[in-house]
Amino acid sequence: MCGIRHARFMCDIDSTLLRCLITMQRYQPPPTAEDNERQQQFFLGACNIWEALLKSNRLKDNPELADDLWTVLDTLRGWSVDVLPRVGLVVEEMNQALQSESTSQ
Repeated sequence: MCGIRHARFMCDIDSTLLRCLITMQRYQPPPTAEDNERQQQFFLGACNIWEALLKSNRLKDNPELADDLWTVLDTLRGWSVDVLPRVGLVVEEMNQALQSESTSQ
C-alpha cells in the first residue's frame, strides 16, 4: 500500500483519488489476526495516510473534506484495537480534528 512509504505525498493527491481510497477502506473487511501480509499492509498504510492527513493543512484548507472523513472515522471505529493498536490513536486524533473543524464553522 502506498501509504506505508508515501503517506505525506498521498495527502496531496486529488480529492477524487482520496475519495476512492475512502471507498476502498469502507468496503474492506475489518482487520483480523489472520490477515495476510498484503491485507496488513493495507491497514497499516491507511493508518499512515490518515495520521499524515490530520497533521497536514488539508482539512483546514478544504473543510468539505470533513464530510468524507466522518465516513472514514465510522469505518475505523469498527476496526479492532487488539489487532491493530494504532487504530485507537488514529480514531482519537480524527475525532478531535473533526470536532474542532465542525465547531470552527
